[in-house]
Amino acid sequence: MMVEDELKALIEELSAELAQALPFAAKRLAELFGLGLGPRVLGAVRRAFSHALHITVHELVHEMAREGLPWLEELHEPDRTFVDEVLARLVERYVSSELRGSLGLKTALVESFEEQLFELR
Repeated sequence: MMVEDELKALIEELSAELAQALPFAAKRLAELFGLGLGPRVLGAVRRAFSHALHITVHELVHEMAREGLPWLEELHEPDRTFVDEVLARLVERYVSSELRGSLGLKTALVESFEEQLFELR
């Protein structure tokens, strides 16, 4: 099985778990706080998924950059972390822009350069 097929299988497995876990969690939370389930739950799940996708792309950049650019590991701290984080944010922005533009994914979060600079502080 190719890695791409394994990735699709993993996504299907995670999707099935999310489909089971999120309604259960939302119902329990509504019970705990004495609330009904309303549209705000859908908005919260959409925002959380958007952030999860964003974080996953960011972490994939780190993994693939370390493998594809082995010289990164040769840098001394704090330079290595700085270069790694700046690179991750630039590539993450590029890929997220493609997810939003080319694939039309509404949940793809594309941070502004200002937001990225704020995160680096």
